[in-house]
Amino acid sequence: MDKETENLLDTIAQKAASEAVAKVREFHHDDLKVVGERIDIGLAKVERELQETNTRLDRVENALATLLQEFKLHQEKQRQLEAQIAELTERVTVLEKQLSHR
Repeated sequence: MDKETENLLDTIAQKAASEAVAKVREFHHDDLKVVGERIDIGLAKVERELQETNTRLDRVENALATLLQEFKLHQEKQRQLEAQIAELTERVTVLEKQLSHR
């Protein structure tokens, strides 16, 4: 094979290789574009779910805060009632002593 034919075949091979690489890049570019769109959709879904979870957690936190406040109120009422019972028990004891001395 003469030099000119070799050069022509090399040029054709390089052009074919360049075109093949360009086609592969174009093909992969389209694939990457589709993958990117799917990732964006997936991330948007995850973000929505996180916002919903945060909303639910806020509701749970508010409910627990309300329950804790109510518990503290009931605990205070219980302390007051226990103090009243102790006072009444003491009064009854004093009255019983007074009645027993008569």
